[in-house]
Amino acid sequence: MADKVAVLMGGTSAEREVSLNSGQAVLRRITGNGH
Repeated sequence: MADKVAVLMGGTSAEREVSLNSGQAVLRRITGNGH
């Protein structure tokens, strides 16, 4: 059974861009590892 992973990013705060960049980095890393 495959694990499911949710990556939450964005939002309405001043840190939105940081969140988007971090979320994209996480997605690239986990999809590169076969998830």
